[in-house]
Amino acid sequence: MRWAPSFSPLWIAAFFFVSCAPGNPAPPDDEPDGDTGLGTDTLLTDGDALDSDSLFTEGDEILPDTDVFVPQEEFPGEGYPSPEPNTCAFVGAHCGTVRFDNGPAISCGECTPPDTCGGGGTPNVCGHPICDEGWCWEHPYPQGDTLNDIYALDETHVWAVGDAVVLFYNGVSWERIPYQLRQGGNIRAIYAADADHVWAVATDGCLLFFRDGILSCNKGVDENGMPIYWSENRKALYAIHGTGPNDIWAAGREIVLHWNGETWTTKSELPWKVYTVQAVAPGSVWVGGEQGLLSYDHANIASTMTHVVVRDMAMLPSGEMWAVGDAGAVLHYDGNLWSTVTPPQTAVDYTMVGLLGDQRIFVADSQGTLWRRLDGEWLRQPIAAQGSLRSASGTAGRLWLAGDHGLIGSWDTKFFSVNRPRLPGTVRALFAASPFDLWAAGDRFFAHWNGTTWRFMASRRTITDLYGSAYNDIYAETANGEFLRYDGTRWSTAAPDAKTVEALKAARDPFLSRPDSETIRWCFNETECWSFSGLRFVQDTPTRKIASFEWPFEGLSSVTPDAAGPTSSCAESSGRYWATDGQRTITFDNERW
Repeated sequence: MRWAPSFSPLWIAAFFFVSCAPGNPAPPDDEPDGDTGLGTDTLLTDGDALDSDSLFTEGDEILPDTDVFVPQEEFPGEGYPSPEPNTCAFVGAHCGTVRFDNGPAISCGECTPPDTCGGGGTPNVCGHPICDEGWCWEHPYPQGDTLNDIYALDETHVWAVGDAVVLFYNGVSWERIPYQLRQGGNIRAIYAADADHVWAVATDGCLLFFRDGILSCNKGVDENGMPIYWSENRKALYAIHGTGPNDIWAAGREIVLHWNGETWTTKSELPWKVYTVQAVAPGSVWVGGEQGLLSYDHANIASTMTHVVVRDMAMLPSGEMWAVGDAGAVLHYDGNLWSTVTPPQTAVDYTMVGLLGDQRIFVADSQGTLWRRLDGEWLRQPIAAQGSLRSASGTAGRLWLAGDHGLIGSWDTKFFSVNRPRLPGTVRALFAASPFDLWAAGDRFFAHWNGTTWRFMASRRTITDLYGSAYNDIYAETANGEFLRYDGTRWSTAAPDAKTVEALKAARDPFLSRPDSETIRWCFNETECWSFSGLRFVQDTPTRKIASFEWPFEGLSSVTPDAAGPTSSCAESSGRYWATDGQRTITFDNERW
């Protein structure tokens, strides 16, 4: 049989990296010495992506093959049933119409202005461009400036801040929030006690409050029309956290401040920089920085781990805490004492710790590698970030991530989704139940394409083969000769009989081919195919051929007419696109390059 999909094809228009938006401002003099230990990786181009240390490569050691695959059902509440096929939910469509197998068009709803259907770049998903002075981001979406912090209050209130941007997610789409600093600093962290009490801190010493649609350090004006600030502090601030609207802590260069609901007061002037703050209870806080950890509890001050430079910390609902820092530092607090924990890798700096519930612990290093702690071990997660992951925030069953080059990602206990996902390893197996249900797998990862976006799962095994009969009956073979089965909710160990395996492979083989030792290819019909080779994919459609080192996502991907691909591009209001690699320029006129 052959599929004849009539779902609107992924519209590809952007290049490998769009750099039309203004660049990040230079950091002020009051930034921490040597930055904060976070990565300063530059953007990759087509020519050097294969050599990037931020990618999984064939020689990487992640976990030995002798480790046992961990079925997801061992973690209650993880995973969720896949939506029924041939529905809007199955392909992730929130608006517009979709059509399956030449059947009738299905309406998936409408968007609320200013969102339009596909306006954020993803077909059949509501959104709108993020623009600044006429320049609008296309890739990555919603924007590409580095993000320093992300804070999720709930599913419909997520904030992200960066050197030159403030973003807000309302549960449907992202929007840009205006902000006002006292003098050219950078916003470093944000905290929301509730939807009406949102504070941020900046390197010019500003304490910013969100009011009347703007995040500003101005409290008002005096009788002469001069601004009155929430605080007269002039020392750089890097962190903020609290237990509620009347108990918020901020800290930075040699200072710790506290908000009691009425005024900001100085609680401590330290001889070192504070990079992270964790409020524990009203009047009680832990801070971490250049000289380890310090607790402040109703005027009682104590320090510990003074030999460690601490970059980030977070607390579980149980009261346990985790912290990370330079030179392989991973720390754990059991409610009484802090202790060191063996890190995923030694001799690297750790930049971020993220917690979700009482058993989901994640850390990230300065190379952009994300790890999850399972049964006392660390499992590498299928995110190949460019640069550092700088912040994480968990709420309502979802862990949010933010980092360099505008990266925004999330984990919903089943899939990782990233706004600029990269191939996390070599694809060794493919199977599709339909054009809207394609699985790719390989070196300790699964990837799933639902017709609009790619999502990722981690595995402790290298997957060598995939086959199945339906969206909820898919088998995977591992390099160790084991079998896994996906039941529409999660992958778990399986033991199919030989006749079942033989029949499923026979039904699959007409669509699967291996043109050479490095390439694997799946064709739905004569004109629509996916090919994977090393860290590159190619998608053939009836109208064009797209090749990239990045997954096609949110309607955008790179186009490489030849081996040396373009490095930047811009768009005119007429819809015409321009791109350059520094030596030549090419253009797209809505029909051809």
